[in-house]
Amino acid sequence: NNVTALLATQRCLWIGTANGLVRFDGQAFTALTTANGLVNNSIHSLLEDRQGGLWIGSPTGAMCLPPDGYITYATDEAPANLNIGTIGETPGGTIFAVGREWWISFIADRRIVSVRPEVPSGARSMWASQLGYQDRAGRFWALTTKGLCRYGTIRVADTSSPIRPERTYTRSDGLPSSMIFRLFEDRQGTYWIGT
Repeated sequence: NNVTALLATQRCLWIGTANGLVRFDGQAFTALTTANGLVNNSIHSLLEDRQGGLWIGSPTGAMCLPPDGYITYATDEAPANLNIGTIGETPGGTIFAVGREWWISFIADRRIVSVRPEVPSGARSMWASQLGYQDRAGRFWALTTKGLCRYGTIRVADTSSPIRPERTYTRSDGLPSSMIFRLFEDRQGTYWIGT
């Protein structure tokens, strides 16, 4: 299997693949697929929330595997893209999923609200890229083929007006390429950018 996501928790190692989800508890591997209740076998991203629930991002949406069963989420009434590339948790504890075309879906209280920030004209996402990121200050970032877009804090209430980048970083700002694949903020607040 192609490994597409890894997540180490206190209890086990979760391995997302193109053919399902695998749990390794230090002794044995256990495979989960659609036959076990997964919404899709292709796993794009994994996150453990504050309550110990495992969040799974896939081409057909987000799913939560809490300690007592499965919960599947589709999108709200907005035309958000279900193909989830990144899943995360805001500093306030709200789960968010970033889909293709940079739709950000906020999931709280069994409700989903989606927003789509503006990206540079003609921008695309790279295959298997991270798509989006939220830093410790709460700012969202969009990873595109036309640069790295930085936004302010995006909230559920921001659905009615356009969300424009505060700044877009490109090759002209010193990046080796404007095609952004990964973003990570380390403990010192330094951003690591994969192009």
